[in-house]
Amino acid sequence: MRLLSSARVLDVVVELDAERAGAVAGFGTTARLLAGVLNLSKGEAKARAEQAGLLAPRQSLTGETLPPALPTTATELAAGVI
Repeated sequence: MRLLSSARVLDVVVELDAERAGAVAGFGTTARLLAGVLNLSKGEAKARAEQAGLLAPRQSLTGETLPPALPTTATELAAGVI
């Protein structure tokens, strides 16, 4: 069994959030979806969703791609340093 890196897990969470998968699946939010599907506590699920939001590229209101809110941390996580 292959495990996903922390960076890849956060990428998946970002994708789920962008697609509004939590709402589509009837959970309401991405954090609730994570809690229900992965059997996480509400706090852990919320933390993962928040981390994904801080470490992934963002979009401005005009559609421009912006760097992550924590760019250095995101780079080091992707490189496997942390």
